[in-house]
Amino acid sequence: MNYIIRGELQDERITASIYAAKQEYENGEIIEARDRLMEIVAALDEFIDTDSKNGRGV
Repeated sequence: MNYIIRGELQDERITASIYAAKQEYENGEIIEARDRLMEIVAALDEFIDTDSKNGRGV
């Protein structure tokens, strides 16, 4: 899922995916929950790195 569109974090998508990861975890889908959370972390890292390079800071 794309959590960044035109340089902006998609808050609703991120929070929906966090909720989905919670549901997966509760259903015993541990690997799927981990993968979903890792995608979110990667998007946050990308956003922070891009902001830092553009001098905007987070």
